[in-house]
Amino acid sequence: MPELIWDGKYDDSERKPAPLRAAFPFQTVEPVNESAQERQRSLDFFTADRPSEWRNRLIWGDKKYVLPALLADFAGAVDLVYVDPPFFTGGDFSFSTAVNGEDFTREPNLIEQKAYRDTWGSGIDGYLSWFHTSLLYLHELLAQGTSSIYVHLDWHVGHVAKSVLDEVFGSENFRETLEDASIRLGSVASDVLGVSGRAMLRALIAGERDPEVLAELAKGLLRKKIPELREALHGRFSDHHGFLIELALTHVEQLEAATARLDAEIDKVMALSRPPVICSTRSPEWASGLLSASLPRSVSTWAGSRPPVTLPRGQRSVLATTSLVASVARERLAKATSGSNRS
Repeated sequence: MPELIWDGKYDDSERKPAPLRAAFPFQTVEPVNESAQERQRSLDFFTADRPSEWRNRLIWGDKKYVLPALLADFAGAVDLVYVDPPFFTGGDFSFSTAVNGEDFTREPNLIEQKAYRDTWGSGIDGYLSWFHTSLLYLHELLAQGTSSIYVHLDWHVGHVAKSVLDEVFGSENFRETLEDASIRLGSVASDVLGVSGRAMLRALIAGERDPEVLAELAKGLLRKKIPELREALHGRFSDHHGFLIELALTHVEQLEAATARLDAEIDKVMALSRPPVICSTRSPEWASGLLSASLPRSVSTWAGSRPPVTLPRGQRSVLATTSLVASVARERLAKATSGSNRS
């Protein structure tokens, strides 16, 4: 299986550095008050197949220290893990607020500074290193063969996170991607951003929710899959989903427009780079000799005909000059032919 590599994954000896194993003891910050009856109900519900002294724990801290501390008691014993990691948005989600009409400022501690900032000094490499280490701890905590892990991410980094998950847990253990709106257009249409896909997305953005109506927007060969489209387009698509899709689709179209402008500019520059067309009453051999004397030896230019070239089968020769060389050739040719008769 191809491997995803990021800066820091291997050390100078081409070995993967071991994650931190410092297991600091937990300290009780605040017990949850409950009556004796509530306590007994909790014990009856949560202590099945567990020691009678079991109590749930709400742990406040950095996972870098919390997860290693859990290994001693829970390695291989956890049945379900749900994680909601940062989405790699680059945003700072701390904010100021007013209390009783007055501004209130509380300086965050070190843990809170990290908890509410989705910024990474080393970019995607730092994020993937952090994510990979977290998964290694969770892999040790999960019960082998009977447990599940759910990871909540979006389009920012979900595609590369999937590769890291496959590496740690095994791609054969992947079960399903749960989509928020349950719209599975990509499972039927090979190109979601094709003509049919965009028409359906635009209709969803405009407020259309009927799978029958949406499926009828299919064009060409995709119309053969209308029954599958009706099923795939049945979901819980909300106005908020439409807002997010419109932002993403608009961004894609802006990039496409910029790409088209760049392609046009490349074609324009390349047109100026073509070898000059020589029109003269003199023989092609004269023009060929003139250009050969004017251009660098590494560039060969012919007028009228090209010499025979023997090429290996399956290859082809592309003879061209750069825009600078072509410009110089035109200038020198114009000077050499000034005053001559032209046909």
